[in-house]
Amino acid sequence: MLFRFLRNKEIEEFATTMADRFVKRCPPDLQDDARPMAAQKRESAMSAIYSELGEFRKRVRLGVYRRAELANTLKWALKERGYKSGFANSVVYDMLIQLASSKKG
Repeated sequence: MLFRFLRNKEIEEFATTMADRFVKRCPPDLQDDARPMAAQKRESAMSAIYSELGEFRKRVRLGVYRRAELANTLKWALKERGYKSGFANSVVYDMLIQLASSKKG
């Protein structure tokens, strides 16, 4: 009950939007494709959604719990759209690394 109170609608909407944009740039059928073109599309899709993190971070303070909520929501949104658990985890892990390495400002 307490954690439901702490949920942030803006974080959930942002994560869902990130997943939707990722699907448009890199459909789930490309997640296991070994061709260089598919790898390039995956990298491009990841870069595109990560580029939005800076602006979002300026609007919303992302502490530990909010980062966890963002990561978890993105992970489940990707899985619901047809991505395998391992692939979704790698996208989320990369996003968290991107958040940790970027400076707030």
